Formats: sequence, structure tokens, C-alpha cells
Amino acid sequence: MRAEPKVQRMLLDLQELDSALDSLDHQLVGLPQTQRLNEIAVLRGQLTDELLDARLKVEDLQRLVTRSEGEVEQVKRRAQKDQELLDSGTITSPKQLQDLEHEITSLARRQSDLEDDELEVMQQLEDATSTVNDLVSRDQELSNEELTLTEQRSASTSEINVERSDVSMRRNTVRAQLPDELIAIVDKLRQDSPIATARLRGNQCGACQLQLSPVDLKPILDADPDEIVRCEECRAILVRDEVFAAGAGDDQ
Repeated sequence: MRAEPKVQRMLLDLQELDSALDSLDHQLVGLPQTQRLNEIAVLRGQLTDELLDARLKVEDLQRLVTRSEGEVEQVKRRAQKDQELLDSGTITSPKQLQDLEHEITSLARRQSDLEDDELEVMQQLEDATSTVNDLVSRDQELSNEELTLTEQRSASTSEINVERSDVSMRRNTVRAQLPDELIAIVDKLRQDSPIATARLRGNQCGACQLQLSPVDLKPILDADPDEIVRCEECRAILVRDEVFAAGAGDDQ
């Protein structure tokens, strides 16, 4: 295939613009805020599960505290009733008096045990509530960070997209001036490698960076300036120094 030196130089311009677009697309995908935002999404998902478990635990402990309070109050009322009966003097039987005093003593021990249990459950409730508050606070911190990073990413994305729009416009202008056959070759090459066109510098391919053997290099150097030549290793289109020399006056 043949193409004027000017056209071959335009292939290099197109490659430069394609590489610039590739770089900008890589920047968009690799924005540092995106990685952190992905991490935050995972962390907040974990926090949601932890918060659900922690709140369920608080509810269970609250029920236990309520039940413990009810049990303590029940024992208190029973002990108070027995004490009032003992103090009333209506019971004169020594055995009944002894049994009543024994029950009051037992109720006092029972009340003490229940109050100890209640205090333990209340401490557990306090700890569980503190855990919920800590998780809520952590989630809010992540939410604030998420908002800040989202704003930063939006600003960075806008800047990159403005530059990308400019590069894309210039790329389309260059492509419109190239033959369809050449565009088809370039597009096919870029499906396998980001570099479709490169300079030949000495005996080194600017695309794959390999040095061509004398056998491969000779037909390339012997080819007419308007002949399209390609690297035998990576198949990239090679633009030789002779092409620039032959087209030196094209733009004047």
C-alpha cells in the first residue's frame, strides 16, 4: 500500500492523539478518589451489617433490663407485704413468725441477686449503646469523606473531559483527512496494541522497541518514501526518516 509522506506523517499525528486519549481514559478510570470511594462503599456496607446486629443487641438488652426491673419490683412488693404483715402483730404463732422472717430474708437475697443481674445487664446495654453510637459516628465520618471525594472526583472528571473533548475533536479532524483504507488498518492494529504507527529510529521499531534484523530492515529502507512499511515483529506502521525528508516541503 502506498501513501504520500504527508499522509504518513499524519498517521503519527493520529497516533499521538490516540495515545493522548488512551492516557486521559486511563486517568478517568484511575482517579485516586475512585479507589477510595470503592473502599468506602465496602466499609459502609460492612458498617450497615454491624449496625443492624448492634441495634438488635441493644433492643434485646433493653427488654432484659425491663424484665429485670419488673422482677426486682415484684420481689420488693412481696417483701414489703411480708414486712408489713410481720409488723402488724396479727401473727402470733412462733412457727408462722419464723417462716415469715425466713421468707423475708430469702426475698432480700433474691432481690440482691436480681439487682446484681440487673446492673450487669444495664452495663451490657450501656456498652452496646456505645458501640451503636461509635458505629453511627464512623458511618457519618465515611459519609462526609464520601461526599468530599465525590465532589473532588467530579471536578477532576470535568477537567479531564474538557481536555478529552479537545483531543477527540483534533483526532476526528486528522482521521477525516486520511484514506478509509488506512483508517481501517490503524483501527485493526489498535485492537491488539495501543500503538499502530511509530517512527523507525535507526533499526529500532518505535512501537515494540525491538531492533530489526538486517534482513528485515533492508526492504524497509529500500522502499520508496510513499510506500507504507510495517514492522515484521508487531506489524505496526513504520514512518521512516526518509518520509520526513521527502515531505519536507509539503507544508510550505
